[in-house]
This record gives sequence, C-alpha cells and structure tokens, in this order.
Amino acid sequence: MVKGHGWEYNGAYAKKSVDERWYNETSSWIGSNYYDAYRWKYENGTYMYQYQNDPFNYGPVRWEDQFVTNQDDQPILDYQLDDPTHKVITYWKSYVQGKVIVLGIASEKVADNPSFQEFYDKLILEHAVK
Repeated sequence: MVKGHGWEYNGAYAKKSVDERWYNETSSWIGSNYYDAYRWKYENGTYMYQYQNDPFNYGPVRWEDQFVTNQDDQPILDYQLDDPTHKVITYWKSYVQGKVIVLGIASEKVADNPSFQEFYDKLILEHAVK
C-alpha cells in the first residue's frame, strides 16, 4: 500500500489520505472508479444500497465495486444499483488498440457460482476476442 483507498504509507506508518489516487486516469483507462461503499454503507444497521438485478446472488454493494465514470463504457450487464447517483455495470471499453472489460462487482464473491461462470464464458470471453 502506497497511497489510496483512504490511506497513505509514509515509510513509518499509515495515515489518512485520498480515496482514489488516480481518479481521472483510472476513469480514462478502465472507465470506472471504485464505489466507496463504506462512506454510506449502513443506515440503521442495514445496507443503504442494493442491486435490483442480482443474477449471481452477489448481495449488497461491496467496497471494491466499480461505478461508471466514463461515457465510452459499453454495457454488457446492468446490476441496477438503487443508488440514483451511481451506476454499477459489467461493460467493455476501447482503450488504445485494445479493449478493457470490467466486471463492476468483486469477482472473488461470485467466482465459484455456476451462473457467473456461464456468464463469464459466454459473454465476457465473447467480448474479449472481438
């Protein structure tokens, strides 16, 4: 950890710092930035925002979910986050001579889910080879 996600290491200890170190660069390159769910995670002991389209039984918004910050993103699957100010989707985006594919959600939470594996095989790989 050098700097980001709310912390910075100065060589001796970690201290509070910026949430996203390269916000504009990340938006330009991958088309999204991490959704700071901790900032508004709980209200009265429950998650404030949920996905209305949850085909992989993913659950509520997580710390590392990515919200769209670039209009060049090409949607594959919209999770229909009920936060009106953010959009979390699986998408692809052109970058230089290639393509970036972003799941939008934390893959380690769904990697063993057969529905997700089928989605990955059929849609994500289809987009990756075009």
